[in-house]
Amino acid sequence: IRKGFSTKDLIGLLIDDMFPQGYRIGNKDDYNLLKNTFYNNYKLNKFPSDRSIVGFLDRLDYCLVDRGKYQNRILCAKLSKDLLQRIINFVISGKPVVYYQSIYENFKNELSKINVNNYFYLKGLIDPYFPKDFQTKRNYVLYHDSKLTGLQSIGKFIENSGGVFSINDLQNQFIGVKDYTFYNLLSQESEKGLIWLGNKKFVYLSNVNISEKCKSELKFFIDNMFILVNSETISSRKIFARLSLTNKTLLESLKIVSDNYSLFSLIKYWFNDVYSFNRPLITRSTDVKINTYSLITNYVNTLDYLSLATIKDYVLRMNIGGLYSYLEFMDDMSDNYVQVNIDLMVKKETFNQNEIYINEIRSTLKYFYKRFNSIDTRKFSGYEILPKLSHPWNKYLLVGVIRSYLADEFVIEYTEKAYDSTQFIIKRRIL
Repeated sequence: IRKGFSTKDLIGLLIDDMFPQGYRIGNKDDYNLLKNTFYNNYKLNKFPSDRSIVGFLDRLDYCLVDRGKYQNRILCAKLSKDLLQRIINFVISGKPVVYYQSIYENFKNELSKINVNNYFYLKGLIDPYFPKDFQTKRNYVLYHDSKLTGLQSIGKFIENSGGVFSINDLQNQFIGVKDYTFYNLLSQESEKGLIWLGNKKFVYLSNVNISEKCKSELKFFIDNMFILVNSETISSRKIFARLSLTNKTLLESLKIVSDNYSLFSLIKYWFNDVYSFNRPLITRSTDVKINTYSLITNYVNTLDYLSLATIKDYVLRMNIGGLYSYLEFMDDMSDNYVQVNIDLMVKKETFNQNEIYINEIRSTLKYFYKRFNSIDTRKFSGYEILPKLSHPWNKYLLVGVIRSYLADEFVIEYTEKAYDSTQFIIKRRIL
């Protein structure tokens, strides 16, 4: 039976029979099952390495059908000539670099009809049909003699944007590419003066004319804030709020600063060797690890939910000092968390409210302010007309949403210093 068959051919037959959904390269379970079956069926003492199996699959014309999974091309979907040509034209129109994710997202509806449900499968199907002047890489296709990598193509697009762009701009240009791909590159660009603004927007500081005098004045302002609050750590929220109230001229001269998020980014770039940073916190000590407040912040940032009980338990276990004010702590954490009741905060990713809901809340609040100068939670009873969220409306959730999403439009005043006894007066911010 074996006469005329090579080891490669026998392995191909076994894979087709044993792994109808595809063989996973680098998977120990699949490899060991294939190896043991081969020994049992053919009584041969020698079996190729896992790396050799990969070479066999390529020479036997197997097709990539998912990440690290291969299937006999005979069993795979077939792309029509029309679809093949339109994919090739799409790559040419997006030259010099086009991500497979972008191709997949653009033709997703048509591909789903033939059960192609991921971009790895698309890559496996399309690569053999690309013209010779296409270079296929792991995640993207290069057109003609381009020497760019995928990341370099994103960088080139950023350079040509005029220095001001948003994540949406990148998503529209590189359809389907995951956000973490962009953020990895943007983190590197931060060292070149890329400032992270709110609402996923970015600007190169070199494109903005801010004088050295403004930089010095901001440093002086921050140092005075440390003295004023008598603390080694302050939040960018507090700095922005005080700038809004006491030094609007300086705030306006900073130009790109429209909220505490952009202010933090600017401070971090300008004074990275002077302070320590853990958004939204700025610490006067250059060794952030010695600061109890920062230790607590670093810990809770790993959690989806935080409460006063959570922090007390951590403080007890770590044998460190506690918080001076939980009310201020909740305020500081509002860049990443949303307060939903008297002492519980939920991470924004878990809270999961999109821009549509936030705009509806903003519109409803503006309706209230047509009739009233402020919202006092001791008297407010309009929760029932606010858009429904995953948590029931109460004064703490109202304040939490405003702190976390609308802080650049509204100011919150506390009637007490204690988190469990204070009421809230919410006013429109006037800049």
